[in-house]
Amino acid sequence: MVEPVLRVLTTLLTSANFYSIPLWTMAIKHTYLYNSLPKKQSDMAPIKILSGTKWSADRAQHLHVWGCPPYVLDLHLQNSDKIPRWTPRSHRGVYMGVSTRYATNAPLVLNLRSGAITSQHHCIFDDWFTMTTTADSDSTPDLADEWTPTFLQHS
Repeated sequence: MVEPVLRVLTTLLTSANFYSIPLWTMAIKHTYLYNSLPKKQSDMAPIKILSGTKWSADRAQHLHVWGCPPYVLDLHLQNSDKIPRWTPRSHRGVYMGVSTRYATNAPLVLNLRSGAITSQHHCIFDDWFTMTTTADSDSTPDLADEWTPTFLQHS
């Protein structure tokens, strides 16, 4: 059970281009999803088999890829203030999982300018990384060897 979780964790950190040790703990917290989602062999989640608790299906709408870029609405607009016409309306962050302090649907977002991790309610997620680009195509890691055994073999 630990090996698949570590494989998922390594894949998450590699795909998000994060190699910082403090972020590993946040990624490990996000791997709770592995035990909460149903598996192909039994159509049951491991957490349900072990403890008898059921993970509600409505929580699936709040699932996002760890490390994906959320676009957070500018603080002035969140407070219903006006901002100049050509000022960006949002800034990009990095999704770090869900908050344990507030509602479970409140995402934790790493602010790339300040380095602070805060819960944000006004954001849109780019789960497929469609709005992000890399400086060169050689810097994008080939994760096919990691993704295939992680998600196809153990699902």
